[in-house]
Amino acid sequence: MSSSRPTLNFAKYLWQHYRKSLIFGILTLCLGAFVDASAALMVAPIFDLIMNDQGAGAEYTQVTQRVFEFFDSLGLPKTSIFALGFFLFLYISRSFVTILTNYFMAKIRAALQKDMVLNLYKAVVNANWKFYLTRNQGQFINSITRETQHLTIAYDNLSQMCVSLVQITVFGGLAFLMSWKITLICLGVALCCAIPLFMLTRLSHKWGQTYVASAGVSNSITQESFSLAKVIQAFSCQNYAYDKLSEQQQVQEGLNVRFYVLGKVVQELFYPIGIISIIIAYACSRYFEMSFAQLSIVLYALWKTTPFISSFLSAKSSLGQMVSSFDNVYQLEQDALAHPIQSGEQKFAGLDGGIQLKNLSFAYEGAELKALAQVNIRIKKGQMTALVGSSGSGKSTLADVVMGFHEIPQGDLLIGGVALQDLDLKSYREKIGYVPQQSVLFNTTIRENLLWSKESASEQELIQACQKANAWEFVKKLQQGLDTEVGDRGVRLSGGQIQRLAIARAILRQPEILILDEATSSLDTESEKMIQQSITQIAQETTLIVIAHRLSTIKGADQVIVMKDGSVLEEGSFDELVSKQGEFSSMWNRQMEENK
Repeated sequence: MSSSRPTLNFAKYLWQHYRKSLIFGILTLCLGAFVDASAALMVAPIFDLIMNDQGAGAEYTQVTQRVFEFFDSLGLPKTSIFALGFFLFLYISRSFVTILTNYFMAKIRAALQKDMVLNLYKAVVNANWKFYLTRNQGQFINSITRETQHLTIAYDNLSQMCVSLVQITVFGGLAFLMSWKITLICLGVALCCAIPLFMLTRLSHKWGQTYVASAGVSNSITQESFSLAKVIQAFSCQNYAYDKLSEQQQVQEGLNVRFYVLGKVVQELFYPIGIISIIIAYACSRYFEMSFAQLSIVLYALWKTTPFISSFLSAKSSLGQMVSSFDNVYQLEQDALAHPIQSGEQKFAGLDGGIQLKNLSFAYEGAELKALAQVNIRIKKGQMTALVGSSGSGKSTLADVVMGFHEIPQGDLLIGGVALQDLDLKSYREKIGYVPQQSVLFNTTIRENLLWSKESASEQELIQACQKANAWEFVKKLQQGLDTEVGDRGVRLSGGQIQRLAIARAILRQPEILILDEATSSLDTESEKMIQQSITQIAQETTLIVIAHRLSTIKGADQVIVMKDGSVLEEGSFDELVSKQGEFSSMWNRQMEENK
């Protein structure tokens, strides 16, 4: 892909979203360039007046005569002092106009970064679960942090190119008006010298794509390393993780050197080209017998044009690197928007009729075997239903389906007698409490972690939720109580404490359905006992779905469903299945032997 296409896409996006500020910015930019050119025109009358003040008696140039006609129309004096003062006034005015231009450009820059971050974040968090299954967290983090910052740099480069282009046009036009012959000669020489530099800037886009890809991998490695720090240290794999990150950093190091050198090469090599143009202009002026005042304007215009051409090329080179991020961010946002959470319109009115799965089948994308196959289950309201089975039997997938994370390709799922696809998913999920197997807490206080579930909860409601989850006993002993900082992912608390707070967070919203996904699988005996007490108490107040590995935690279940290879193998009460001498009975006997 050429570098022009993402640049045009980026410019189109800016025009569509920030048109008003862009129009004001362009107008003030053109006004500033006009004032700057007017100041350049004042060079001729200033030279002519100074020469006449010194008694040279030279004739006024055509430019000076036109300026004096303008002065006469406004009744202004035609003296060297006034001409110098007017020249200073124009430059001061140019400075104020430039400040105004920068204000409009800064507004767009700030709004661009804010909007890109928020729009991408909103699109990603509202995408369906299938979207998450096909991507990694490192890509999201890299796009929201690094690549959105690259977009502001790309905008700066594009703005600089616009500024340079306007200035080049104005001062090039001024030089053309003074002497089109000399200007064309200088322009031709400059273009011949600059062709290799234009070719060099094409490399920046190709390098930019490589850099963005490497940065995404690097961010993914970093994020995974920090989130799995305990695993890395336990396996003593710090060097292995370091080598993986080092490999990507070396790629970025080489590209950073290339970008920096390329920018400096383009910038520095153009200055000699500008000097060559000025020398040629001076030589041509003698051949074409141009007056010194007119030559001064031409030289001034060329002198002003040279750094803007250099700046234009330098900005174009940097833009090729940075604008690659726009396509990546925009594409990620569009992909997320193309995978919206499917939702019906009927508000969730309650669980009367329970939850019913009829001949329900589901398979993950690309998988040969079905994760769920012809499942028929009825979960009654107000009862505790336990899902058990070996790893990969479909327990967690079934819970995900009930929560609306997967679209159902075959069969029916009725929630309170209403098909899930007809329900307003937001209103339904607001009545669900969920505790995953590996619960994590946000890096804030216990209070803020609980309020994620119900923002309007009172102090008493928070305490009651903690009491029901058997968490209040340890929370009240903490020095800061509910205002205790838990650290990143709850690192300052034990696993059992994190899990109890996760349960408290889930039941704070008083859910009609509470799903516990192996909530005690990684806990010690004491913590498991406390979680078990919590489950027993909560089961009296809501419809409870428990995915269990330790069968001792589900003795009080009203219904136990044994799953294998995505299908329901056995179903009944705890005591019925134990006495049945089937799969569940074998599982129970094995665990009893292990616990002896």
